[in-house]
Amino acid sequence: PDIVFYQQPYMYNKTHEPLRVSEFALTYYIPYYVPNYWIPHLYWWRDFHRHLFRYYQPNKEWADCLSNFVIKNIVGIGHTMLDEFYLKKNIISSNNYVIYAPHWSIKHEKNKNAEYYSTFLHNHKEILEYAKTHPEFNWVFKPHPTLKRALIRSEVMTEEEVDNYYNEWAKIGQCSYDSNYVDLFLDSKALITDCGSFTIEYFATGKPLIHLISKDCIPKPPKFVQEIFDTYYKVNNNKELYQVLDNILIDDNDYLKEKRHSVLKKETWLNSYNAKNIIKDIKQVCMNKFERELL
Repeated sequence: PDIVFYQQPYMYNKTHEPLRVSEFALTYYIPYYVPNYWIPHLYWWRDFHRHLFRYYQPNKEWADCLSNFVIKNIVGIGHTMLDEFYLKKNIISSNNYVIYAPHWSIKHEKNKNAEYYSTFLHNHKEILEYAKTHPEFNWVFKPHPTLKRALIRSEVMTEEEVDNYYNEWAKIGQCSYDSNYVDLFLDSKALITDCGSFTIEYFATGKPLIHLISKDCIPKPPKFVQEIFDTYYKVNNNKELYQVLDNILIDDNDYLKEKRHSVLKKETWLNSYNAKNIIKDIKQVCMNKFERELL
């Protein structure tokens, strides 16, 4: 191939690493996630980053932030994951799903990770019980694919207990275990989550996000992302959880709506067709390369 795209800096065969592939192809990288937190461990693979021809980030601020830490071949041009929201932004919700999307990164000695986003052990029962008492809403349980394994590995729940919990959700709503979620997000009323890139992707819908915050969370959002985070309904404990759920779902009191839409409008990287921007950049690179070869 002349062009190779990577989505992650790990779990690939050595024959496919950028060091070798760059000998015959232009190597490009668009992460599978949309960044929201500053997580240094994602940039430890310096050998991977060093041999990339282009490393695409959602905007100039992220590119500048990472170029000081990693390498200089980063371009803040947009993220293709956000294109689905851009192209489908006029879809009108009909099901108004309420989505609970818990992350896998619980804090436990047998579940070492660099995030500890997860609040699952503190509120998973409460959210399920709340859903059971409010059948008037269309509930969707969308756990991170790694959550079940993390719970069992950490021995905080038995496999039977985990299965029972998942089955309880199946009794009262839908369970979404695949990688398709854009249409689900667009056809929703609100998202309850402690996840990573979901916080940015759901922000692109303009709908209210209930952010479950772990006191153990290690990463922090950079300053230029904080403005987006400030449009979320922050939940630090179960008392706040019930208050926010009642506000958004029962009272329909989305008091951050105007602020959220104002920030969303200002964030231009959520309002352009990023794939076109990237294709234009690739064409320009190839044209420059062709002209140099002619000389």
